[in-house]
Amino acid sequence: MSEPLGLYLHVPFCRAKCRYCDFFSAPGDEAAQEAYTGALIRRIRALRGLAGLRPFSSVYFGGGTPTVLGRARLVRLLDAAADVGLAPDAEVSVEANPATVDRAGLAALRRAGFNRLSVGAQSFDPGELALLGRLHGPDDVRRTVSDAFAAGFENVSLDLMLGLPGQTVPRVLSSVRAALETGVSHLSAYCLKLEPGTPMARDYPDGRGLPDGDETADAYLAAAAALSGAGLEQYEISNFARPGRACRHNLLYWTLGEYVGLGPSAHSDFGGRRFYFPRGAGFSAPFSSVFDGTLPEETDREEERVMLSLRTAAGLDLSSLAPETARAAAEVLSAVAARGLAAPTETGFRLTPEGFLVSNQIISEILLKGMS
Repeated sequence: MSEPLGLYLHVPFCRAKCRYCDFFSAPGDEAAQEAYTGALIRRIRALRGLAGLRPFSSVYFGGGTPTVLGRARLVRLLDAAADVGLAPDAEVSVEANPATVDRAGLAALRRAGFNRLSVGAQSFDPGELALLGRLHGPDDVRRTVSDAFAAGFENVSLDLMLGLPGQTVPRVLSSVRAALETGVSHLSAYCLKLEPGTPMARDYPDGRGLPDGDETADAYLAAAAALSGAGLEQYEISNFARPGRACRHNLLYWTLGEYVGLGPSAHSDFGGRRFYFPRGAGFSAPFSSVFDGTLPEETDREEERVMLSLRTAAGLDLSSLAPETARAAAEVLSAVAARGLAAPTETGFRLTPEGFLVSNQIISEILLKGMS
């Protein structure tokens, strides 16, 4: 059986920019959306015959808000990917904001082969949604999930955000309970990160006015416990799923699998190298090869393996590392395990939920020891 290969398609259109968002997105009229869809299809088709290409095990439509394109364009894009090659059991995900899709549109996407929906809820608290600049309300989230199930989607995910201004543990747990009541099979719980240049970064300079580290940690651990208690297993720092519903595409990122990314700001790890399309204009320009316009992304594979593996519940396999890095990792992780921040596995160590909260410090210590 061939190794998994993912395809990421970036759709850079949104109805409005959320106040915390630093992803590449912009408004686009019908003409712009049609032109971009055509450019993306040309790039997809140009993948044919690429050395090392094999049927895609997953396709992920991210953004932006992919569903702003409308069902017809999304189906054309998926059809182009299928023409290049889709595995029979491919996971096909599309991100959606509540109120950008309806039941008929979702049913059309499901018939076309989309089988996973990721809904950007962020919160079930109206005040938090307004603060984030979201265009939907809690009932829109519930309606979107209900419509997705009625349209035939069985694998539906919701996003929630933690560490928001004024957010308390009871308020977090209220959103978690509301998310669970929708019946979704997957939930992502991300801590707010203030990105430079965003309105929220300007409103809360240096994080002033946000919950402090201890308050955010309490909220994260409370959410993780509630989700685990409801049968959603934590498989990555921010991701929880019912058995068999972990996002296969995102697992490629965390396990150093191969994937191809198309669109401005899209990254690839393919053919033994990392590269990306910059955010600026040029993606729609004529090209002679599919990756024209990309820039190399310099990375250290050993560092990546440590950083990404310790994001996952499976943890770090010490045998996958160079001897000096493995020794450093074993020393650091044994020490933090004594404090309840890590636990041994058959092949190495994994971090506990408490360890996930300080993973950056743990990883930095491993890398410093391994390079000294």
